[in-house]
Amino acid sequence: VLSDPPPPPPLRVASLTIQTVLNAKHVAEIAAASVIMHSAVSADGTTADPTALSNFSVVRKLDKAWPWDLDRTIKSDKRLKLEVCPSERALLNFLIARLHTLDADVLVGHNIASHAM
Repeated sequence: VLSDPPPPPPLRVASLTIQTVLNAKHVAEIAAASVIMHSAVSADGTTADPTALSNFSVVRKLDKAWPWDLDRTIKSDKRLKLEVCPSERALLNFLIARLHTLDADVLVGHNIASHAM
């Protein structure tokens, strides 16, 4: 047994929130998802830089009208990390691929069980 064990490695923590809408059959479908990630959370003390966060969001087109300048705004603002997908399947594929690349140690879901309607 070590008398002075090394500190635990920092954790990569991602927080996920999902927004749903009801389709014509009154079944919930995912319309948007957002992830906030911190790549160096201390497991046994204060996190050194709690503001070192990265994030992204993904939305899918619905039957309703979009803001007329949404595509232009997304392309012109490099700080905005928003992906627009044509369908729920494309949104889920994008979300799963991004979560896989983040390689989070801890995934925290916000309001996932009740799917925020």
